[in-house]
Order: sequence, then structure tokens, then C-alpha cells
Amino acid sequence: MVISGTSATDQNLQAAAAHDLARYRGRVDIRYLAGRPIGGLLDEVAALPKDTIVLFVSLLRDQAGRLFTDPEAVSLIARASSVPVYSWSATHLGHGIVGGRLTSFESQGTRAAELAVRVLGGERPGTLPVVDGSGTAYMFDQRQLRRWGLSTARLPAGSIVRYQDASLWDLYGWNIVGAGALVVALAVLSTGLLIERTGRRRAELSLGERLRFETLLAEQAATFSRVSGPDVDREIERALRRMADFLAVDWSTLTEYSEDSRTARVTHWWTAEGMDPQPVALGFGEIPWTVAQLRRGATVRFTQVGELPEVEAAVDRQTYRRLGVKSQVAIPLTVEGIVIGALAFSAVAGERAWRDEFVQRLQLLGEVFANTLSRRRAEMEGQRLRQDLAHIGRVSTVGELTASLAHELRQPLTGIMTNAQAARRFLEIAPLDIGELRNILGDIIADDRRAADVIQRLRDMLRKGDRRLTLLDLNDLIRGVSRLLSSDAVIRNVVVALDLAPDPVTVNGDRVQLEQVVLNLLVNAMDAMAEAPGADRTIVVRTQTDGDAAVHVAVQDAGMGLRDGTQERVFEPFFTTKPTGMGMGLSVSKSIIEAHGGAIWATNNPTRGATFHFSLPEPVKRA
Repeated sequence: MVISGTSATDQNLQAAAAHDLARYRGRVDIRYLAGRPIGGLLDEVAALPKDTIVLFVSLLRDQAGRLFTDPEAVSLIARASSVPVYSWSATHLGHGIVGGRLTSFESQGTRAAELAVRVLGGERPGTLPVVDGSGTAYMFDQRQLRRWGLSTARLPAGSIVRYQDASLWDLYGWNIVGAGALVVALAVLSTGLLIERTGRRRAELSLGERLRFETLLAEQAATFSRVSGPDVDREIERALRRMADFLAVDWSTLTEYSEDSRTARVTHWWTAEGMDPQPVALGFGEIPWTVAQLRRGATVRFTQVGELPEVEAAVDRQTYRRLGVKSQVAIPLTVEGIVIGALAFSAVAGERAWRDEFVQRLQLLGEVFANTLSRRRAEMEGQRLRQDLAHIGRVSTVGELTASLAHELRQPLTGIMTNAQAARRFLEIAPLDIGELRNILGDIIADDRRAADVIQRLRDMLRKGDRRLTLLDLNDLIRGVSRLLSSDAVIRNVVVALDLAPDPVTVNGDRVQLEQVVLNLLVNAMDAMAEAPGADRTIVVRTQTDGDAAVHVAVQDAGMGLRDGTQERVFEPFFTTKPTGMGMGLSVSKSIIEAHGGAIWATNNPTRGATFHFSLPEPVKRA
């Protein structure tokens, strides 16, 4: 069905179409719907059979004289038609036609303008080529193809399909690209921020861990700088436990080497709960390579036993595997270039890596331990020297009491001799008086005990050894020293008066050392009264229990007293007010009393003479 209007243009275009369609007569039934009212025309196209197509030519005016534009007319026809509508002009595409080989007025105008420019340029029109069909192309509307079920695969090659359903990419391609770029940028930024946050978090954790470790080291350094000798062992064990907990290891040990570095002794150790106990002794021959490194002052560390040298440390490898040690760090303890021991931390349950920064700080801890051990060795050496000095003091004092001691021994020995001679005479008399003989033998036994007691006291005072702390009664101790000095007191014309507490005055101390203190104070008191005028040559020894859980002992003389400013100096080493004195007796006494947790001091009496005091803590009473 060929549709056209009644205007002159409509008729001219219909005539051209009829001329071109004449070649298809006989093969195609061609009918013309021309010069009809628009209403009737729409009714007719709506009732066309399915094997029909509509070719729209032009409809600028219908039979009723109603005017249209071609796009308006073709839109009405296409909407009403029951079959596909085709046309010849590209201006109709998009208004309901399926498409076809369409003429583009824009292309034709452009080509005509090009030819006109050439003519204006001087070319003769007869020489210009004749252009035919250059302004046509196969163009189709995708919407109409879909409406009528026509496949694009059947279109001529090179066809242009317009009004296709825009894909998401066609509609929002740039938006997608921009959004994708934004997403990528955000992903990169987020990844960077995540990496930065992870790194910062790792740095914060590392910094926090380092800060806690350094705080722990500072606490240990501060603790060991002020710890006293008796508390060193406890603080070392506490430090080993705290460091092992922080490092998450199972064993921590402190080993001390002998002065010749030939033997070693594990003096302190800590084992994690649930772990097998570590060996308290390990021979140098069992870990020779490790010991050699430590002796050179080098730190030994390994995360796996296999990291140790395969040949040089073969024995060490075997020992560590036998003990179950998987990782270890050992720090040499060095004092003035001499290795005095080693500090080791071992992992048994699992492997443990040792970061350089931690190893460096463990080396600082090793220096703290080394200084502590060195200081304790110096204290022990000082204590030994003080004990030697105290022993020398006792020997010297006993030497000064030779005459008195000889008299103390002479009396019981003389008594023994006299009683033995009397017993022999009684044996020659008949009848034998058994009762009298028994009395004589009893006197001999008593004198023998008296002599044995003097000798035993001398042996105790002259023996050399470590301090032995026992519960003892100061009253009984003072009585014994007073008896030992009784003969010397008689020789010096001095009276020793005892004003002792009625109840036992009990302390926890070393009998020999405390006897030496009392002996020194009594001998000094006798020496102080050697040149004192007057008839009162009495030394008073008093004991009492103070209210502050301490016992108090005072030795009061009637000598010349202490010069001003010497009350404290008399306890200094080598300070003496006696022409023949060494100045060590009171110094040794002070060290003994302070070692017992007490105090010693001197005061001048209100009238004349001086009084030397010392106090000792009472023993802790158990509930």
C-alpha cells in the first residue's frame, strides 16, 4: 500500500514512486491510497492483512484539505497501522517507519555545496562528475524492528540502526568510568589508609611493648641500686620471673662463674608453671661453644637450634635438643672486662624470635645484674674481712687478758690438785670415810667443769667462722663475760656490778660476736678507770627491755669521760683515746651490732665517766 496526499508535492512524489515501483508489477500487488481523508486512511491501514507493508511517500494535505507535515502524518499512520511502515526519507525515521534505503537531505545539501564551491573555483560544470545515490543509506529504527519482530541479522550489510535501547554503558558510560575511577581511587586510598593504620598500630604496639620493657628495666635497675645484701637473692628471683613473663619464655637462669672461670653454678632460676624443671647444673663440656662465646663477652641467641654452627656447636646442639630447648638468648655478665656469669632465657614450649632491640635492652639488664653480683661479692668480701678483723680483735683482747685467764685457770687446777692429794691421803686412812671421799671427788668435778668452761669460752672466742644466729639470753651472756673478767677486775682493782633485768632478755644473735661486744665494752671501761682518781672504781652493767620491741644494754664506768666531739668518732676505725690502743675494738663492735639490726652509741655521765649503750631488736614472737 502506497500512501500519499493531495498537494502538488504529494502528487509529484507519488508519480516518482510509481515510476520506480513499475518494475515490481507482476511480482508484488501494489495499491495506492491517495487523496483520502486522514480518518478513513487510518481506518484502512489498521485493517490491512499481515502480508502487507505500507510505503509512505508524502502527506502534506489530505482530501479534506487538512494540512500536515510528513513527520506528523507518518506518526499517525504508523501508530494506527497493523503492518510495518516504510518510507524513502531519513526525516521520517524515528516517527514510526521501520526504515529502508533512505535519502538524507543533509548529505545531498552538503554534496551540492561542495560542487558549487568547485564551480565557483573556476571549474566548468560539464567536467564535474554526476553524483547518483551518494545521499542515501540503509537506516532502520530499532524500536520498530522489535515491534514487528524483525531481526537485525537480516538487514543489509552496512545498515545503520538507530534508536537502539541504550545499554547501561551507553547511558552512563562516562559516569561508570568516573565512578569506577572514584571507586579505584577510594580503594587505593582505603588500602593505603589500612596499610598506614596497620603500620601505625604495629608501631604503637611495638612502641608500647618497648615502653613496658624499658619501664620494667628501669624498675629493676632502681630496685637493685638500693637493695641490701640479704634481699639480693629474693630480688634476683623476682626479676627473673618478671622478665620471663614479659618475654613469654619458660626458663630463666642466672649462672655465676668461679673466679678462675673454670666452674659454674646456677644460683638463681625460674620455671614457668607446668614446665619440667630446668637443670640446676650444666657442665662446661655440655655446651662448650656457648661457654666460649660468653667468655669472650658475646651474646648467644638462636630461634632454632639449627641456627647454631653445625660443626663448632655440635655438642651444644645435642645438649639443647636433649633438654628440649627450642630458643634461647644468653647474656654475659661482665665486670671490668671479666665475665662473672651469664643471664639466660629459654623457650621450651615453642620457638621464640629475639628482636635486636630487646637483646640490646637485655644486655642492659645484664649490666644491672653484673653490677649487683659484683656489689654482693664486694659485700661478702667486706663481711669476711670484718669477720677476720673481729677475730683479730678477739685474739688481741684475749691476749690482753692473759694474766686474768691464767688466774682463772690456775684456781680450778689448783683446787683439783689439792683435792686429789687429799683424796690420796684419805685412801691411806682406815677405816675409809666414803662420804668425805665423795665430797672431795665432787669438788674435783666442779673445778674441772670450771676450767673446762673457761677453756670452752676461750675456744669460742678464738674460733673463726661464719655468724651463727641463735636465741640467747643477754643476762646469761653478760654473767659469763663478767666471770671471765673477774680475775682481771681484781687485778685492776675494779668492781663489775651487774644490774640486770629480772626476766631473761632474749635476742636472736651470734653468741661469740655479742660476747666480743660486751667484752670490748668492759675492757674499755676498765682502761678508762686506770688513771681515774677516787675510790669509786665501779663498772655498772644494766639490761632492760624497751617499749619499742628492743632490748637495751648499758655499760657505765667512772673514768674521765669522753672529750667533746668524740662521742661518735670513737666508733670510727683507727680512732683511739688510749696511748696503746689500735682504735678497732669499738669499730668492730659497731659493725657487729649493726649486722644484728641494732644500734650502739656513747654518752657522758652527769657526774663523771661515760656510758656505752647498745640496743638489739627483740625476736619476733609467733602467735
